[in-house]
Amino acid sequence: MSSQETQKILFAEVLLTRPIPLFYTYKIPAQFTHISKGARVLVPFGKNKIITGIVHQTLETSPDVYEIKEILEVSDEGSPCINEIQFKLIHWISEYYIANKGDVLQVMLPSGLRVSSETRMEINPLWENTEELSDEETKILENITERKTLSFEEVGHLLELKNPTRFIKSLYQRGAITYFEEVKEKFTPKTEKIVFLDTFYEDETQLKLLFAELEKKPKQLEILLAYLQHIPIDKLRIENQNGVSKQKVFQEIDKSSAFKSLLEKKVFIEKKQVISRFQFPKALKELPQLSEKQQLAKDEITSFFNENKPVLLHGITGSGKTEIYIRLIDEAIQNGTQVLFLVPEIALSTQMVERLLKYFGNKLGVYHSKYSDNERVEVWNGIKDGHFQIILGVRSSIFLPFDNLGLIIIDEEHDGSFKQQDRAPRYNTRDSALVLAQFHQAQVLMGSATPALETYYHAQQGKYGLVKLLERYSKVEMPDIDFLNVRVLELEKKMKGHFPAPLLEKLQTLLLNKKQVIFLQNRRGYSSYIQCQSCGWVPECQKCDVNLTFHSYNQSLVCHYCGHNERHPRNCPACGAQNFKTIGFGTEKLEDEIKLFFPDVRTLRMDQDTTKTKFALKTIIEQFANQDADILIGTQMVAKGLDFDNVSLVAVFDCDRLLHYPDFRAHERVFQLLTQVSGRAGRKNEKGEVLILTSNPKHKVLQMVKNYDYLGFYEAEIIEREIHAYPPFTRNIDIRAKSDNQGALNKFMSLFSNMLIEKIGSSRVLGPQSPVVSKINNEYLLDLHIKIEKNKLDMKKVKLFLAEIKSSLLADKAFSKVKCMIDVDPL
Repeated sequence: MSSQETQKILFAEVLLTRPIPLFYTYKIPAQFTHISKGARVLVPFGKNKIITGIVHQTLETSPDVYEIKEILEVSDEGSPCINEIQFKLIHWISEYYIANKGDVLQVMLPSGLRVSSETRMEINPLWENTEELSDEETKILENITERKTLSFEEVGHLLELKNPTRFIKSLYQRGAITYFEEVKEKFTPKTEKIVFLDTFYEDETQLKLLFAELEKKPKQLEILLAYLQHIPIDKLRIENQNGVSKQKVFQEIDKSSAFKSLLEKKVFIEKKQVISRFQFPKALKELPQLSEKQQLAKDEITSFFNENKPVLLHGITGSGKTEIYIRLIDEAIQNGTQVLFLVPEIALSTQMVERLLKYFGNKLGVYHSKYSDNERVEVWNGIKDGHFQIILGVRSSIFLPFDNLGLIIIDEEHDGSFKQQDRAPRYNTRDSALVLAQFHQAQVLMGSATPALETYYHAQQGKYGLVKLLERYSKVEMPDIDFLNVRVLELEKKMKGHFPAPLLEKLQTLLLNKKQVIFLQNRRGYSSYIQCQSCGWVPECQKCDVNLTFHSYNQSLVCHYCGHNERHPRNCPACGAQNFKTIGFGTEKLEDEIKLFFPDVRTLRMDQDTTKTKFALKTIIEQFANQDADILIGTQMVAKGLDFDNVSLVAVFDCDRLLHYPDFRAHERVFQLLTQVSGRAGRKNEKGEVLILTSNPKHKVLQMVKNYDYLGFYEAEIIEREIHAYPPFTRNIDIRAKSDNQGALNKFMSLFSNMLIEKIGSSRVLGPQSPVVSKINNEYLLDLHIKIEKNKLDMKKVKLFLAEIKSSLLADKAFSKVKCMIDVDPL
């Protein structure tokens, strides 16, 4: 081979962690010629930034459209960060959900695996200090001189200012400082100090001599004895090589100077060792025994798996679906394959982690957003190196680097939390998991007591296998569901605040008998809003088209859309009166009111306000499970698969508001929510009870909930869906545009609508129209809805056309302030 051939210039097509649709090409320096597909690379981007990218493929030619820059560093020379199946998933999600590949990569790659650059400043060596500086500028320069460099954030802390930019900019314009980018690796392995006894003292004779020597040095002797408490003398030769954590040796004694002396005499050796952040125990329990009905259901599931069909397990609440999951997981890992167990929310993962740990111990990894960046990277690496065979996680878990996935379980498959709503890519985890399973040739089991209508329809059509488990595991009967007609009770003056008198009477009996109760009110905060009783003034968010919600615990008015908050006014700004009344109620107000009737009652509240910190949710669930509280008050979080032995009653408040929400899925969501929360009552030994507060107890949906009639609800609802052309009979796509320029927004959406109508027909395009909340964070919103009958149009071509319209319109300078989002299969 000639030297010319060996020095052939190669290029890499790189996918960047930026919301851009295309790959960028970079030159591969000679030292990185063995670069592999899927490797992380550091590349320059823009004028000064250095960002993380993933190599998609190597090329022998480069594009002529832009100047080619060089790859700066390769982070994964041995094992690629992203495997072939992950690339397939990126391509599929990007195409199906009309998303940039860079957006998908951003969701896939934990931020701890992304190397970032930070802008820092240093003294300009050519600067001559001839100008008068402000005190702030002088302070900045003195600190840079002392510390060599500073970041913008460090300058802010130094000056105690949120925004120190004007002082930094002034120094830069004077030529006093220059900027540079510092690259930082985000992931930091966890380490601990390990202590080893020198191998010389593994000999019993030498150890006795050491004891004799240390008799006159009691502090050093105490350290040696502490070490030998963890490693007995008769096992010293075997176990000493593993050492003991320094923290354990010094747990009860503080002898740092004495230990230093022992290190100097080489009695002990100290080393740093990388350890896992997850110290899960080994499995403690034998697998659960299945009942006859459970075994039959499992056999049916296995039979469908043998036909390579995804399976829907329709099991009522408390029917023991989890025990079947555990058995199937065990079979999968015994066959040497990996398992992905998906749950819709972190709330559901908390108890499920405890259950799975008992059976699978340290084979289990957990992955969700409450984990730190470092913890998520450890899970990622734990899958790659084979440490974790089972992953329990939420949405983003489908992006983990599985290479031998054998089983995917999707628990509570109906749950809307499986859909990414707030940012691109707006993917549905359930549907994406089905595609991921095809890539791996893995089996899929979807479980729910209230399956999504589309899922049940596909099961009825034979696309999925359907297995039913319609009897509770312990043969405890389903709770009785009754209604309290709040309209009638108000007329009869039997309402005390927001509590009907019959409910308070029942609560008194249950609390005396040490039983627990759950309240569901699907609205957080204290009240919907406050109103001046003198003039009718209601505080509104100045940035959004909504009233501000009152939160009593900190006397604040909060916008639940943009996050704006302000203090509760002492006087009405319109008329000056001090005559406010709270209108409506949330979880916080229920908690306050119940304590008026039962001052000694112990309550816990589970909503977005009380579960912000990492372990808050886990703590609430454990406290209620341990019966440290009598009443759990929460939003829909309390309905999601939680298992409490001592709950006898569930009370549902403000049900009518949910029934009348303007959305074609409103009835389905109410049926699912009420059925799911009903299942929290009477799960062990005793039959439970559910009370639903409503002004229309004869509503057809409520009657079906009362009778646990899922099939009746499905049959009625599916007819309505077909008549009005909604999923599963159509494919829906929503387009939302927003801008602070209302005129530009109206014109943008009018053009978008006209171009669509010209291509696919007016009957398939609804809008543009304002959503229920038409302004958020000073931006006006407009929506377009597309409904396309199944098998009538080529959906791939429709999506390509939508992407082209969006791209062409946004390229127009007239729409520079317009943002446009496309949501395929919206919920």
